[in-house]
Amino acid sequence: MFHKIDFNSDGQLNYTEFLAATINKEKVVTKQNLSLAFHHFDVDNTGFISADNLVEAFRRQGKKIDLETAKSIIKEASPTDGITLDQDTFFTLM
Repeated sequence: MFHKIDFNSDGQLNYTEFLAATINKEKVVTKQNLSLAFHHFDVDNTGFISADNLVEAFRRQGKKIDLETAKSIIKEASPTDGITLDQDTFFTLM
């Protein structure tokens, strides 16, 4: 069971992995909550999440992510253009 929730396979259970394993996803992952999360990242309110949006959203939370990492995340997550992430794709990924 431990290996199934050790998502990054580092032999330790971190806080995010613990939460992912213990939360009731049916109560937490609602369309309303997903919409709030999407709009948190869509900082310029375009209806899309871009790499620049990710950098800004992380900055607002006191975290740092470089543009190249953000571009890599968007490219991996976006099946259409690899440049932006639309709300439907975001919902599907979540």
